[in-house]
Amino acid sequence: MKHKTLELQVKKYLGEALEQDPKLNSLLQDFLRVVSSTYQDLEKKSLELAPAQSAALVTNAKMSELGKMAGGIAHEINTPLSTILLLSEALCRKAESKCEIEDVQNLQRIMTTTKRIATIVKGLRTYSRDGSGDAFKPADSTQLVQQVLALCRERFKYAEVELIIEAREGISFLCRETQISQLLLNILNNAFDAIQNAPKRWVKVQVRDLDTHLEIAISDSGPGIPIDIQDKIMLPFFTTKPVGSGTGLGLSISSSIAGDHGGYLALDRESPNTRFVVNLAKDPGKLVDKIR
Repeated sequence: MKHKTLELQVKKYLGEALEQDPKLNSLLQDFLRVVSSTYQDLEKKSLELAPAQSAALVTNAKMSELGKMAGGIAHEINTPLSTILLLSEALCRKAESKCEIEDVQNLQRIMTTTKRIATIVKGLRTYSRDGSGDAFKPADSTQLVQQVLALCRERFKYAEVELIIEAREGISFLCRETQISQLLLNILNNAFDAIQNAPKRWVKVQVRDLDTHLEIAISDSGPGIPIDIQDKIMLPFFTTKPVGSGTGLGLSISSSIAGDHGGYLALDRESPNTRFVVNLAKDPGKLVDKIR
């Protein structure tokens, strides 16, 4: 046992003091018992945690490779998309000059669809990269939210999930856009999964200006999070999803991202529906200066 080695080392250095003071010797034995018990508990927990950590590492490696592949595909798609858009615009101008109304309308549909694909590609390229080392840059809240929604809008529509957006004009704030996109998509994906068996399926995104901070709240029509696990949902590796369906890292990572942006991610326990609130400082640098 490792604590036996510790006992020998302590006795070696205390030596005569232990022989002269029986009370000190008794305290040492109590200390060693606590050390032994703690060591055994930690060893047991590490064995329990090992499979989850191993699965998470494998999943992260797969996601990293998937991200690289997605980024490469997005880059390849972007060039022909630009060509289609330019040619469509040229043909549309030509059709307008000849008053060919039907052709103009068809070409406008092509341009609208092309722009929509381009938005999805941009979002995919953003989501597929690691933005932890990016500098904080100005972003528009409306554009950022719409860019994220472009990645999941069709899935929501196909599953007959109503998307409700409540937001004022774009609020400018400093952020690592890639990370905020990942944070919001994590919560939206969780909301989507939570409402699959709900009689009414909807997800609501609300954006509010809080002076020095920006608030983005995402709520859904699901059954809600049970009270007994509400304190655990932000912990790494904790998940309510079936084995193989989640790593339990999404909310933990998202919470860390919000913290890096001078804010927080929290479950609104007063809401009748599941509602997560993302609070972000408009200028995280100013908060750092105040702390210093």
